[in-house]
Amino acid sequence: YNTHHGGWATIPSTTDRQLDTIAAHDPHVVVLQEAYAYQLKYYVDGLNSRLGTDTWHGTSARTCQEGSEPVCTRYSSESVMILTRLTTLDVNPRLIWARDEYHVARATIHMTVALEDGTAINVFVCHLPAKAAAAAARLAYVNMFQAWAEQFTGPKLVGGDFNDTPGTAPVVAMTTQYSTAGTALRVLVARRDGCA
Repeated sequence: YNTHHGGWATIPSTTDRQLDTIAAHDPHVVVLQEAYAYQLKYYVDGLNSRLGTDTWHGTSARTCQEGSEPVCTRYSSESVMILTRLTTLDVNPRLIWARDEYHVARATIHMTVALEDGTAINVFVCHLPAKAAAAAARLAYVNMFQAWAEQFTGPKLVGGDFNDTPGTAPVVAMTTQYSTAGTALRVLVARRDGCA
């Protein structure tokens, strides 16, 4: 779910409407892009409140605005997040160095969660470089992401904002390694406007 800058890029703010949409689907896992790192508690508390639980938790990783691989010298407050009500077994954030006009590197996160029967699932959130001029950067991002994700064994769920359309090289590259398949997880799939 791309939050459009934490829901604050629209007036009035859509953050609470986003939380309403997410809660209405009662998912196990949610991946967010363009949320601000300091909003993590707001999203977690909002889901717990709406769903009458205290099990929702999550993690965030910020994008990099300045630096050279492997050192980021200035982080953005913009982040990606994984939120879940499942048990978290492992978390691995990473910067992928594929420059566009906004960031020199974009964050991704790997989280291993345990289903109720104990099955471990690898969840990833991605946010690829934006705009037409960054087509090569998107493909570079996908290549680096796939090489990194290969080290994690077991079922994988990858979600995010790919900033591209079906049939383009980055999307085709992702679909050659990852296919749409049913799992035991309920996952919210939504556009920026909140339509499921």
